[in-house]
Amino acid sequence: MAELKKIIQTRPTFVPAHFALAHAYSNLKQYDQAESELKRVLELQPQYPWASYELGMTLISERRIPEAKQLFNNRIAKNPKDADAHYGMGMVLAEELNYAAAIQEYSTTVRLEPDFEGIYYEIGNLYNKQRNYDEAITAFEKERQQNGDDQYVETGLADAYKGKGMMAQSQEAQSKAEQLRKTEDSN
Repeated sequence: MAELKKIIQTRPTFVPAHFALAHAYSNLKQYDQAESELKRVLELQPQYPWASYELGMTLISERRIPEAKQLFNNRIAKNPKDADAHYGMGMVLAEELNYAAAIQEYSTTVRLEPDFEGIYYEIGNLYNKQRNYDEAITAFEKERQQNGDDQYVETGLADAYKGKGMMAQSQEAQSKAEQLRKTEDSN
């Protein structure tokens, strides 16, 4: 971070440094500083890739849901084919516990960008929350097929199987999740 700050000192309008610093702040959960840097990025270059999306995610992390909702609504109004904006709106709606509308936004994301990483995981989680376990299983299996093995996908799948009373499949998915977690921890 010190190096990024030094770059910004010498080149205050160098957008990639501001964006990288915002990302670093976000990773440290220093959301107010991340927000400040992202706003600076958008001030300097309004169409900078990912900046408004990252700002929306930062606002969600800060629990500033109405502001995030407005940001993503504005992006969708400007470009209805913006898959990232629909994904962000899905995140907002999920935070508002409006799962059906969130699933619709995520479905729009899939329609616009079929390989959007993690989207079926999010859909599966929402179906689990609605106790719609058949749809959850389908979503988690699509995520697994699209992006490979993942401990969180397996955990969600285990929960869906358990919800359906399919205890053997639930235990198998849970065991796989634990194995993946151990593998990840050892790396």
